[in-house]
Amino acid sequence: MEVILLENVDNLGAVGDKVRVASGYGRNYLIPLKKAVLVTKKNFASLMKQAELKKKKLGKEKEALEAIKEKLDGVVLAFSRKSGENEKLFGSVTHGDIADALKDKSFDVDKKKIHELTPLKTVGEHQVEIKLHPEVTATIMVTIAADTEAE
Repeated sequence: MEVILLENVDNLGAVGDKVRVASGYGRNYLIPLKKAVLVTKKNFASLMKQAELKKKKLGKEKEALEAIKEKLDGVVLAFSRKSGENEKLFGSVTHGDIADALKDKSFDVDKKKIHELTPLKTVGEHQVEIKLHPEVTATIMVTIAADTEAE
């Protein structure tokens, strides 16, 4: 049985892929859960039209996000955290902290778009990438200073 995937399916394919699956898998799982449709001329034409519309929409979004990227590039965020030996922080600066600091500077960025693999745990300057779109990535600078407050 040949189907067109309507969403990404692990170990099978991505949205829009035309794949061959076992009849039972397609009939009992993929189609009832609306993860796929049968390959017919009508379904294929409809899918192609949707793909074209989505491509146009993504192009418009990309242009808008390019403008935001220009504003975001070069932004410097400063944090102060308590630190111990070897300039290691007792806590960390997380994606949420960065997103909140950006929100204070009038940038509405979802913390899931911040592409730092781990929370920042050392004093110093760190470059952090923000993936706004699959093809648009902004880079900001995060500066972490040791907290000088004495307790």
